Amino acid sequence: MRHYSEDEWRGYFEAAGLEVEAAEPFVEHLDFDSWLARTGCEGDTAGEVRELLADVTDGDGWNYPYLVFKTRKRA
Repeated sequence: MRHYSEDEWRGYFEAAGLEVEAAEPFVEHLDFDSWLARTGCEGDTAGEVRELLADVTDGDGWNYPYLVFKTRKRA
């Protein structure tokens, strides 16, 4: 699994007939416990996930980068 790059997203939008007017990056802090609960991850599996993500979390969660695009249909 991986994140698509900004250029890849732009290509997908353009292929769908959309023009990108703006792209804004932002970061959201995700709470680890609520994220695990939303995904239905519990018990030993949740412990394994915590171990796997230990290098990118701060104990309570992590900062998750996003790109928000404003697009419009090409005329």
